[in-house]
Amino acid sequence: MTISMGAIVRRAGMPERGTRAAGGLLARAWGRGGLGEWPLAAGIVGLLLVAIGLLFHDTAASIVRVWQNSETFSHGFIILPIVAWLVWHRRRALAAVRPQPWPPALAGLALAGGAWLVGEAGDVSGIRHFAFAAMVPFTVWAVLGHAATRVLIFPLGYLFFAVPFGAFLIQPLMLVTADMTVALVRASGIPVYREALQFSLPSGNWSVVEACSGIRYLIASIALGALYAYLMYRSLWRRSLFMVAAIVVPIIANGLRAYMIVMIGHYSGMQLAVGVDHLLYGWVFFGIVIFLLFLAGRWWREDGEAPPANPRSSAPLAPTRSNQPLAGPLTGLAALVIAAAIPLYGERVVTGGSGPVPSLGMAAVPGGWHRVDTGCTAWRPGYTEPRTELQTCFARDGERVGLFLGYYSDQLVHTDMLAWHQALAPMGGEGWRQLGLRERTAGPINGLRPSEAVLGRDRERLLAWRWYWVDGHWTPSRIEAKARVTWARLRNRRDATAVVVVYAPFEHSPAAVRDVLEQFTRDAVPGLERALAEPED
Repeated sequence: MTISMGAIVRRAGMPERGTRAAGGLLARAWGRGGLGEWPLAAGIVGLLLVAIGLLFHDTAASIVRVWQNSETFSHGFIILPIVAWLVWHRRRALAAVRPQPWPPALAGLALAGGAWLVGEAGDVSGIRHFAFAAMVPFTVWAVLGHAATRVLIFPLGYLFFAVPFGAFLIQPLMLVTADMTVALVRASGIPVYREALQFSLPSGNWSVVEACSGIRYLIASIALGALYAYLMYRSLWRRSLFMVAAIVVPIIANGLRAYMIVMIGHYSGMQLAVGVDHLLYGWVFFGIVIFLLFLAGRWWREDGEAPPANPRSSAPLAPTRSNQPLAGPLTGLAALVIAAAIPLYGERVVTGGSGPVPSLGMAAVPGGWHRVDTGCTAWRPGYTEPRTELQTCFARDGERVGLFLGYYSDQLVHTDMLAWHQALAPMGGEGWRQLGLRERTAGPINGLRPSEAVLGRDRERLLAWRWYWVDGHWTPSRIEAKARVTWARLRNRRDATAVVVVYAPFEHSPAAVRDVLEQFTRDAVPGLERALAEPED
């Protein structure tokens, strides 16, 4: 027996016209999964995201700590509310599609988990952070399917702006800032003497530091620009053009900002723009530049236009419920199993412990050379807390060469040799600095190609060559060394590594000491290899 909605309402004394409207609305909502499938699907996604947050709570906490401790990435606190608002902004388009699980997306979740394992084994926070963020869109894709993910593609992508990323751009941006500032000051008719990132005017000395790089302005501009382009434009070419402007404009503006600060300091007799007001002027100037950029972008706005019709979303949905009611819960369960297995395996892979360390004493003395107490500069590379180390000075035929050897192992328990702060120039180390940001690679020496850097303090200068030794392999590349350490940990092998630095002081040109460094390296490497390959119990 069939009873119409209209008949039921007529018996209850309700108007039939309103009844038909309400019945049609309910039928459309039910047919689109609004009452049957969406609550379950949304609940599964919510529970999975909470579970992923708990399973990877250390990674999530490390992201939040970066937001708290770095002004460069403090914008991360507003990314999640923006993502939530973007999802709400797309609610009507989302209600027009039916959630249909797509289990193949679980492979993407597994790949993100594998990337997280690589980051965990290599102790690379950036890889862990990106992998953690990537688990969210793959989870949504697996449980909600293609149509819903297509609707949410921008909010899910915008989530990656919460990942603290871009610190590697600081040094290149510092160099760009220094180049622009010096060029503009010289164009103003003021003489400038420059050495790397330090330069002097007749009125005083200036130095380009991390805060001068403009990385804060650049990251903020990109994040805001992406949101602005998405909301204001429809066409891909306008969005792309605005993003190019959001990248180029803050870089140029930062160079102009640095130039203005130097000129203010110069003409005020170094009384203005040399303290806290230095940063204040910078943020005010950046705010004006971004305001003008967004104001200019309004001339080509398309947000008032109706978006082009999507034939897939505009097609009528069949008024039927899913014929696989367990597909969503089963897909969610599979996603939970994958997510839970990743940190469990990670515990097994990256667990470190104590181990033997080599004896570096006389085994590292090259033939024909002898130790001396004087003649080498009082400099120590900025590699801290090795398991064991050797630093000494050797002489032969009146030539002096310094050697530093730092051995690291079980670095997830002890100190990481390849951590960001480990470098030739010690952090705040007694005035020593690396002259120039670009290291070059010297010629091959017995198959080795050392990285080369010039360091200075006041009038002292020295040329330093550096290699990394990882599990029997020599490399000048920090990236290759990190990759080898990661691969060793993933295979449950010990992460024994060492950094070797040979150096010599010079007066006028580093070319004067390259020959002696090359000869010392040829003589020293065999003994170093023997010492590193024979750890003591």
